[in-house]
Amino acid sequence: MKKEALKKKRPGRTKQTDGSRESVNPVHSVNSGDSGRAAPSIRLPADERQAAIVRSVRRAFADKGFHGTTTRELARVAGVSEALLFKHFPTKEALFAGMQEAFKREMDSTPMRRFDALEPCTETLVLTTHELVTHFLAPPKGPDDEAVLQNRLMFHSLLGDGEFARFMANSRPAERRQRFRAAFRAAVAAGDAVDGPVDVDLLPAMVFQMLSAMKLHMSHSMPGAPDQIPNDHLVRQVAWFVLRGFGIKEEAIHRCYRPEPPQEPAG
Repeated sequence: MKKEALKKKRPGRTKQTDGSRESVNPVHSVNSGDSGRAAPSIRLPADERQAAIVRSVRRAFADKGFHGTTTRELARVAGVSEALLFKHFPTKEALFAGMQEAFKREMDSTPMRRFDALEPCTETLVLTTHELVTHFLAPPKGPDDEAVLQNRLMFHSLLGDGEFARFMANSRPAERRQRFRAAFRAAVAAGDAVDGPVDVDLLPAMVFQMLSAMKLHMSHSMPGAPDQIPNDHLVRQVAWFVLRGFGIKEEAIHRCYRPEPPQEPAG
């Protein structure tokens, strides 16, 4: 009697049954423990698979930059084959662009949005500054902390072609800069700030770049670095430094600076 040959199925991949769902073995999206066994296959709709791939490759791009990362490495960290990677993102440039758009969506949902409806005044300027400093200097949640990865991508970009840095800079809402200018002018009119020689339109960019550099330094333990003090104390120190740099008078800061965030406006 002839023995039937048994075909062994390759683990972690099943045949695609339709155009919208795939089954793969996502190495980093499923916790398989320390047993060394492959994680179970998970079937995801195509759009969710694309989002999962984008999330998985962020750290690789942040660690090595765009040009230092190969498509083979990107497929490995995403837990998919290169063929499947190219199915969703025809080029590495397309994958990088998808990652940029994901960061832009997260920027649009930043906690800073709750200040957008507040009237322009000294208190709004002070509270917004505190929230911005808190956002930048928040302790990282882990090696894949999104704010840390974005900041590292920014510096990789600045050392290279600058494309990612320009994209993120252009993604910041222009209305927010206009609200900053209106709040600053209101503080000057109220006698709470000095209208000094520095162009008010340059101030937000200067603060952003300073906080970005601080966050990069905080990603490593540096002797004598400001992050050696408790985070809430560091935030207050930096917020005071920024506000005084804006030209806000000390008595106005004492009056307006209350670290608790304001209530979200109704409606």
